[in-house]
Amino acid sequence: MKFYWWVKVILGISIIFLSIVGMIYFSNQTEIKQENSVITTPKHDRKNSKKRKIVSPDKEIIEINKKEKNDEDLKKRKNIKKELKDNVKKSNIDPTKPMVALTFDDGPNPVSTPHIIEILKNSHAKATFFDLGVLILNYPDIVKNEESIGCEVGSHTFDHVDLNKLDENGIKYEIEKSKEAFNLVLGHDFKLLRVPYGNINDLVKKTINYPLINWNIDTLDWKIRNKDAIINELRNKGDLNGKIILMHSIYPSTADAMEVMVPELIQKGYQLVTVSELFEAKGVDLKSGTIYYGF
Repeated sequence: MKFYWWVKVILGISIIFLSIVGMIYFSNQTEIKQENSVITTPKHDRKNSKKRKIVSPDKEIIEINKKEKNDEDLKKRKNIKKELKDNVKKSNIDPTKPMVALTFDDGPNPVSTPHIIEILKNSHAKATFFDLGVLILNYPDIVKNEESIGCEVGSHTFDHVDLNKLDENGIKYEIEKSKEAFNLVLGHDFKLLRVPYGNINDLVKKTINYPLINWNIDTLDWKIRNKDAIINELRNKGDLNGKIILMHSIYPSTADAMEVMVPELIQKGYQLVTVSELFEAKGVDLKSGTIYYGF
């Protein structure tokens, strides 16, 4: 009887012990399953999970701002192109009628250039401004106004250096710096280049990938600087049809002469057009490295 009683005690203790161990084991298994359910990636997502990148909120904001800026820049460029196309459509150039291209170098100037712009605007006339890169940066609003009334803005290099005296790297520097100024202020590259003094040697032609625009009438405004003398110089040139006329937008005397000559030329039946419009109307495609003087 004694032996039987101790066996029952031992069995009872064993059963209690095993119950406790079992409860602990099953409790741990439940916790593990719960943890695994949080961190385990579903089978169909495992391949993609390797490609996922964790991006911080700050980085996401930076990327969004970059995208918005790029979209804004693209929109500006599209608007500029649209404005240029609209200006061409509004010009209504008749290839069968006389036309002349007035050109103004060395600007912009804070006094004389706005005066010339106002004269052209009031007469619904166009011209081509060959501006210096350094002055484009100094007077960006004036350059924008030149383009806004339908005029053409070409490059006159960055700071008016005689390109014939430069090596290839020096020539490229002048062009690249000018291109930077155009892109910064106008949002696009220039299409035409007029080199200072009209000096173009073989190296310049070989190095520059733009049409080179010279002239076939020089008003000598840079030399005489007198309103009446400039007017007489133009009046004495005879037939101006197809001509490219050289002037400078930095002299008050030139601006004053334009007050008389712009309306007078229109009254004589001339269409005042940009250089690009002149050659387009004459059926000539402008090519890089080629010098053009007008017709």
